[in-house]
Amino acid sequence: MKIIVIVRHAKAIEHDPEITDYERSLRIRGIKDAHKVSKHLKKSKIIPQLIISSPAFRAFETASIFASELDYSVKKIQIEDFLYEDYSSLDFFNMIYQCDPSVSTVLIVAHDPHISRMSAVLAKNFNVFLPTTGTAVLEFEAKSWSDIKESEGKLLKYWFAEKLD
Repeated sequence: MKIIVIVRHAKAIEHDPEITDYERSLRIRGIKDAHKVSKHLKKSKIIPQLIISSPAFRAFETASIFASELDYSVKKIQIEDFLYEDYSSLDFFNMIYQCDPSVSTVLIVAHDPHISRMSAVLAKNFNVFLPTTGTAVLEFEAKSWSDIKESEGKLLKYWFAEKLD
């Protein structure tokens, strides 16, 4: 059994000509939402052994909040540069296939529209635009990461901050 937790980064500050898109940080609301959703993940006993993040600051900041709430070392967050760019399903699957076999649950923080598209590619009957801090927990009847295929994920949980209010 393998679990992939897909997370769209939390609400970021607006575009600002003084900083690059890559450097945008989270709004106070985004920080609160990330804490709320990650606490809910922990309460649901879904604890990743690996957290992977886009290198963009707002995604890494979201991943760091999730890590702190889930007792995962921020220093161990794996950065995947391609998650900030336009990427294919093949790129995403190749990343998944490289996960350590001992890991049963991986959490991935990235950006839309790509992360919503990947959740739809992975899961049966789940084609939802993930709002900021939207989190989808997908379970696969797979013994190894390389056994994961398109549309074979079962949606276990789906929530976002406003849904938890």
